[in-house]
Amino acid sequence: MCHTILVVDDRIEDIELVVSMLSREWTIVTATSSTSAMDLCALHDVAVALVDLRMTLSDTEGLVLLKQIRIRHPNVMRILFSGGSVGPILLHALNSGDVWRFIEKPTVNWEPLRALVREACQRHERLDLSHAIERVRREGQERGETLAADLRAHQEADTATLREVGAKFDEVRVELKALSGNLKLTQHETRRHGAALAEVAAEVDEVRESTSPGIDVAAAMRAHAESLGEHAEQLGTVMGAQARTDAAVQTIVARVDALQGRAARVSDPPPTIASTEAKVDRMKAAMAIGGAAIGAGEIAAEIVKHLLK
Repeated sequence: MCHTILVVDDRIEDIELVVSMLSREWTIVTATSSTSAMDLCALHDVAVALVDLRMTLSDTEGLVLLKQIRIRHPNVMRILFSGGSVGPILLHALNSGDVWRFIEKPTVNWEPLRALVREACQRHERLDLSHAIERVRREGQERGETLAADLRAHQEADTATLREVGAKFDEVRVELKALSGNLKLTQHETRRHGAALAEVAAEVDEVRESTSPGIDVAAAMRAHAESLGEHAEQLGTVMGAQARTDAAVQTIVARVDALQGRAARVSDPPPTIASTEAKVDRMKAAMAIGGAAIGAGEIAAEIVKHLLK
């Protein structure tokens, strides 16, 4: 990997010398002021900053520049070099962490500087890797917290949906119970009136076939006709109640289907759903029986009407 090295010195000839000694192994960018050095750090992925201690231009000196680099670009390895004595200045810089290493400006042997830059590049790679791992860990933790929050929200929404669906099913069960009572009454009345119509039909047959003297056939037929009319009227009322019950059950069936669709989107639907659906099925079967009874009554009424012609 070819790293980028930033060389900062206010002496052009010193910069040119450093570049000539390091450019074979690394990409070199140069600056003669702290302002341009900070701009280069922002533009390039700088691995190592090699800064002269004593820059006499109007900017800051080398130590101040290295401190700024440490704050804004902590992964950049900071090397301070100087051609003169440094004394307590260097000790303070090393203790503060602004400077990673110090080296005197080479004059003949440049290998120590090259070795130091190589070590700095390796350390830069480790820092980059460490920070990348930490960034991934932090992003994973944040993502996990977000997913956990989303899961809790979905669970709360599902719980609210189940409660609402359960309440609606309770309402449906109450309505089904009332309709079940109405249907039983309707079936009873249908059977009663059907039986009465059959009895009237049998009596009409007896009257028509009777040859006994003293029997007023016309009066008997009128009496049976009146009875037949009463039962037919009551049977019509029962049929109307049956039709209303049928419409109510169909409405409940539609509601059950809608509630079942909502509950299906939740992982664990309440057990009341299955029991209510079973009750609806039983109600449908009872309606079929009631319809058959009404049909029998209608047939009996038609028979009586035919006999009275």
